[in-house]
Amino acid sequence: MRHSRGGFSLIEILVVLAIIAILAALIFPVFAAARGKARATKCMANLKQIGMAIEM
Repeated sequence: MRHSRGGFSLIEILVVLAIIAILAALIFPVFAAARGKARATKCMANLKQIGMAIEM
């Protein structure tokens, strides 16, 4: 008697979810740092433009 069921077991799904969670935990801080650097760059550009406008 051979049961042929096309699907994933609960353990397989949990392993995949654990791997995704670990990868997300590693990647999210990188994105947060990049967003912070982009925000700082934008602020510096805005300050430069304000300074140029004041000099006119």
